[in-house]
Amino acid sequence: MAMKQAEIVNDKGELSWKGVRSAIYYKQRLEDAYIAHAISHYEQEANKWINTMSCPEYIRIASESFKREEDITAQLLVKESRKSLIKQLTEKLINAHVDKLVDMDKTGVKEMLANKRNEELKALTELLTRSPDTFALIVDRFQPYILSRGKAIRENKELKEDPVEYIKALVDLRAEIETLIAESFASMDSFSRSNDIAFQEILESFELTPKYLAYYIDALMRVGLKGKEAEMEALIDSFFILFKLLKSKAVSYTHLTLPTSDLV
Repeated sequence: MAMKQAEIVNDKGELSWKGVRSAIYYKQRLEDAYIAHAISHYEQEANKWINTMSCPEYIRIASESFKREEDITAQLLVKESRKSLIKQLTEKLINAHVDKLVDMDKTGVKEMLANKRNEELKALTELLTRSPDTFALIVDRFQPYILSRGKAIRENKELKEDPVEYIKALVDLRAEIETLIAESFASMDSFSRSNDIAFQEILESFELTPKYLAYYIDALMRVGLKGKEAEMEALIDSFFILFKLLKSKAVSYTHLTLPTSDLV
């Protein structure tokens, strides 16, 4: 008696085999056909999306596409086949368009940073996690952003006339960037290193930084924060973070050991 030909049927939303299970049937009639169709479909769609959508819109629909395919193939394809599909999907939805995506006019990474759209940056990070090498594109735009913020502080005449407020502005900027890295960039080392490099350049670009740091720590010690020891400790920690990034530590040590009257 001939065995019934294998096929996969959908019974009330549940996929199941009918007849004798066949690896050849699965490979030829299901896996290959499904993956080929899906990749062709998303390649065409991605080409349209990247030219008609904003960066956040593209991130949203690409993320939804990954989720949809993962849900469908969880019951349709074996593990290795699912991995193959997602790898090819990553190439079509991310790698093929990531350069244009991050530099989209008015909605790309530079605009997200400038306008503090941290949730959009977080969504982009989550999407690009599927292709980690692409993070370099964000880092390349992240460091100049920090430098531009530091330059704005350095060129602020009012701040430069007040050493304590000048350093406080840098401390606040550092805290803001660290929060951004934690909340939007999953505390990735590449962003933290970029932050350190940028701040080192900011500190070294102003010849009075060591002297201003001395003024700042002296002011903290003099004023104190009675009953707010935790806040005081955080401010002192922030000072030492900047101090450690400063290359010209020999100059800084000289200022820090001088009496306050000699700092003027």
